[in-house]
Amino acid sequence: RFLFIDGELSGDGYDRIETDRTSGVAAAVTELIRAGRRRIVRVGMDGAVGRRAGFEQAVAAAGEITSGFIATEGLEFADGFTAGDAIIAFGAVFFDTDRMALGFYRYASERGVTIPEKVAVAGFDDDAAGAFAIPALTTVAHPDAETVARAVEKILSPAEGAPELVVYPARLVRRESISS
Repeated sequence: RFLFIDGELSGDGYDRIETDRTSGVAAAVTELIRAGRRRIVRVGMDGAVGRRAGFEQAVAAAGEITSGFIATEGLEFADGFTAGDAIIAFGAVFFDTDRMALGFYRYASERGVTIPEKVAVAGFDDDAAGAFAIPALTTVAHPDAETVARAVEKILSPAEGAPELVVYPARLVRRESISS
């Protein structure tokens, strides 16, 4: 029997392990709102799984929030750097990837924009570099340990019963980039 991990496939004929990215993004944006930010922008690509839904869910739940979206060509360092001029109009930003967030860190450093005082920042992926950035980057982490453990369990056990879908939530990693 086949096992797909984050395959973004639909159907019931095979085992699947998925990550609920939407809940993680919503948690990060909610954290920005709890820090008092009322102008929040999401930066990334419209097709990035779960990002749009999580962002919109958190903004809608909060009520009077001004939100925006800055579309990028990719999800890399340069894309975050390039979006810098447009981000400054907002007091908070959620990036679809930590790489983009760290690109914005470079932009902010070169222009004297302080994080989180001027712009609070959150990203997605829990890239190791984010923990060492100054200030350390608030991020959303994939449930890697849970996913691997479940995959190993499925691989080592006989394929009995109906195929199953297991969904693990992404988790917010709070760091200094939202509040000092």
